[in-house]
Amino acid sequence: RWRHVQDWVTDLREARRAYGAAVVGKLKEVPLRHKRVGVVGIGDYIRAPEGIVLHGFMRALTAAFPDVEWVDFSNEMQSLRQVKSAEEIAFLARSTEIIEKGVEKVREIAKPGMIDYQVWGALIGELAMNGSEIPMHNHWGSGLNPQTLTRPSHGILERGYFIVNEIEAAYGGYHAQQVQPFAIQECEPIKKDVQ
Repeated sequence: RWRHVQDWVTDLREARRAYGAAVVGKLKEVPLRHKRVGVVGIGDYIRAPEGIVLHGFMRALTAAFPDVEWVDFSNEMQSLRQVKSAEEIAFLARSTEIIEKGVEKVREIAKPGMIDYQVWGALIGELAMNGSEIPMHNHWGSGLNPQTLTRPSHGILERGYFIVNEIEAAYGGYHAQQVQPFAIQECEPIKKDVQ
């Protein structure tokens, strides 16, 4: 299915969720001269201090290649990813434009009487309608003193409520994020400074 949404990676394989086995298949096709392979996410990773690599994935690799040293390549990959081409920057800019459209949708419809998840759903719909991939990393919270949650509540928005969030859009695999608090008609004066 990835062939239909991008054209820059051509060596695509169907893993059917057996990612370790798929990687083993690919590694058997390439020479491993130094018997040392880097894996991104074994150690400390973005928002995941214990890593993101599953035990079953590593077990498949180590069983197939018992003489290979598997090392964490997370920091090195992050250094490589920080340098962006003009095309990558354009994709990030497009992701940011999509977020701005979502922000405008929330600004337009977030009124007293709306159900929290309806406003959040309109945001997600606006992101998708403008080309964002889904799912994205979006946190959301509403109330008088809200905290961000991984999903909206079933609460009803009232005058003076505050919406806090982390809004993300992804275009072509390039994710942009924005934090844009909203006040429902009015809020405490100190919160106006946050906006």
